[in-house]
Amino acid sequence: MELKLAGQSTCYIVAEGPRCLNTGTAFFIGPSTLITAGHLAYKRGTKLIAVLPGTLSVQESAETLWSGQGNLPATFQCIVKKSLHREPPRNQDKTASTGISVLKSVPWNRSKRVAIDISVLDCSGRYEAKQWLTIERKTLENDSLVDIVGYPGLYNIDNLRKMFKGTPIDSEHERSAKELLPPRDLTISHGIVVESGDKPAYKVTTVGGMSGSPVIVDGKAVGKSFADINH
Repeated sequence: MELKLAGQSTCYIVAEGPRCLNTGTAFFIGPSTLITAGHLAYKRGTKLIAVLPGTLSVQESAETLWSGQGNLPATFQCIVKKSLHREPPRNQDKTASTGISVLKSVPWNRSKRVAIDISVLDCSGRYEAKQWLTIERKTLENDSLVDIVGYPGLYNIDNLRKMFKGTPIDSEHERSAKELLPPRDLTISHGIVVESGDKPAYKVTTVGGMSGSPVIVDGKAVGKSFADINH
């Protein structure tokens, strides 16, 4: 039931990149508020197209969804409300004693490159979710179990070879990967935490397109910096 709620709160999204359309994952944290990965879209007001949450499989290409033409599944438009980047605590920060980094709102500055961790999306007036995930600021302990719920993008053997540099990858590996993480299908990947702390690491299988997926523990989306998000 906990993972069912996560799936029903998660969307396949399309965003316009500098050279091509990018696909990824976003999830609802309120009736009209979603979270996704910052690198997918970060400029305030940027448009994204989302397929209805909980869609099991997306058959249409990113180009088709973006154009809005043809026999499309139910989609809605959302925009970037704000982007947040990680800022380590300073001595004067109240969080310094805990060693917790905080998220700061990022003003758009073309000349200043910052690490964009999270983009908060808004779909007010375009779609209202019936279900969404509770977010929780939580320190993940080593060896604890997590689930990642998202939409693998379209990938091929060349993408896999880039991901696993130095490892021989053949067509059989590609076939196995696509059985495990079928492209554009709502997918759950299960794994463990291998490194705790402010920037936890997971031993879990993901591919491109799953950027923005929620990390689920006990039915909640967890993250050290989520307490800094107002929605």
